[in-house]
Amino acid sequence: MDPYLWSERAAKSHQEAVWREMAYQERRKREATRLAEIVKPGDHVTAKVLGTITSELGRAAAKAVDDASAPCLACGLNTYRAPVCNECLEEPYVDAARQDRDSAGYGYW
Repeated sequence: MDPYLWSERAAKSHQEAVWREMAYQERRKREATRLAEIVKPGDHVTAKVLGTITSELGRAAAKAVDDASAPCLACGLNTYRAPVCNECLEEPYVDAARQDRDSAGYGYW
């Protein structure tokens, strides 16, 4: 449908929708920048961290952090985009899964 045939009201509504989408994209860029200030790779992702992100940046940003989190290989707590958390990096690395296999009597394979 040719936009030149739209009514004045429809054209205005369409332009407002385009502006809203542009504003939404800009807000997402700012949120990503602020997210990098709040949480760094290797930081623990706890409920308090997710609550802070939700209150400051919104639910979508908190969900993105939650989706990007994975358990630390040493302690098992959720970290943000790092295999080993910052606290465990400061200590000598211990492979918890290997210790579990050894203590269960399966040996190291």
